[in-house]
Amino acid sequence: MTIASTFEPFDREKVFCNMATWEMMFGERLNDNPDLADSMAWLFFELIRELEKGKKGHRRVINTLKLGVEFVYAYTEICRLSYQAYLSEMEGRLAPEDVLRQILNGVIERAKGKGEQPAGAGD
Repeated sequence: MTIASTFEPFDREKVFCNMATWEMMFGERLNDNPDLADSMAWLFFELIRELEKGKKGHRRVINTLKLGVEFVYAYTEICRLSYQAYLSEMEGRLAPEDVLRQILNGVIERAKGKGEQPAGAGD
């Protein structure tokens, strides 16, 4: 049996990211970039294929997704902003109260204090 032969039907109600969310996050960009749509579809299909392999596949999916988070970070707004702040610090243009290490350590410690509950949990 192939993935394609068992793809439909699936329970569209038991998802953590519904169609409206997909549309909001990616619709406009995918409409203008069919190559990106193809790449995303391939990635999702491969994730399904790995998950169907069982426990070994699950670990590979988790590791692949973690690597993906690491990869996309370079393209995020937070990365761009942190780099600009870093350059400002290197140039000596930050106020004494804006020492980045102290600010970021405080943010990280406050986040740790919120426990292990993932964002959106309990919504």
